[in-house]
Amino acid sequence: MKADRSPLKANPLPNAGDSIQKHIEKITDDNKLLPLEITFMLFSVAASQWLYFLTGSPLNPILWTIFTLIGIGYTLFSILKANRKLKNLRLGRDGEKAVGQYLELLREKGAKVFHDCSAGNFNIDHIVIHSTGIYVIETKTFTFPRQSKPIIQFDGCDILVNGMKPDRNAVVQVSSATTWLSELLRDMTGKQFPIRPVVLYPGWFIERTNNSVNKPKVWVLNPKVLPKYIENEQPKMSASDIHLASFSLSRYVRTQLPTTNR
Repeated sequence: MKADRSPLKANPLPNAGDSIQKHIEKITDDNKLLPLEITFMLFSVAASQWLYFLTGSPLNPILWTIFTLIGIGYTLFSILKANRKLKNLRLGRDGEKAVGQYLELLREKGAKVFHDCSAGNFNIDHIVIHSTGIYVIETKTFTFPRQSKPIIQFDGCDILVNGMKPDRNAVVQVSSATTWLSELLRDMTGKQFPIRPVVLYPGWFIERTNNSVNKPKVWVLNPKVLPKYIENEQPKMSASDIHLASFSLSRYVRTQLPTTNR
């Protein structure tokens, strides 16, 4: 008897936030469910030992009670640690989803939009292929400060979040992703496409502190204004270039996804 085959001819492309969602699920399984299972097992053993003890059995439940208390402590520590990680991951996931919804406005006007593209040891949050160029987009989602106005300052090189430098330089990060994509498409198509790096901060006010006449290559924006920024650029790609770049990128992305039975 032949094995069942999937009705899909190709793997579906990733949605916004997919890789973060997988990370959330892994942390939930490893740091919350597994410790709970261990603690329940130890509790069951300790309860059985106490039962033997109370019914006159010579078995001593103290050792297993100690193990159980250690297990409970480990479980509480693991859950609290996981909750902190999950809070940040869920924030990042929701930020990527929100940006993905803004980008759908461009898809309606003919742009090709890709989400969560694997690039080896890192992921590109979003890629937009438009008549005005290709845009590599990194989404950074931070919680608002309690008392001050949420302001991002950008001087063309460095980003300050409420006056503080983040742990990771988003400009360097998105520039590296842009170089990677440019080389990938050149290797696949033999063509050099116009690609611009973009960093988005959902909900934050962006203040540009660079007074230079030359505009920085990297855009640092609130996602609400990104569609207009893209549409206001001069056209740089023909319809055939858009098709070639999107077809090549789609083919690459699908090779990075787990295979299905067909």
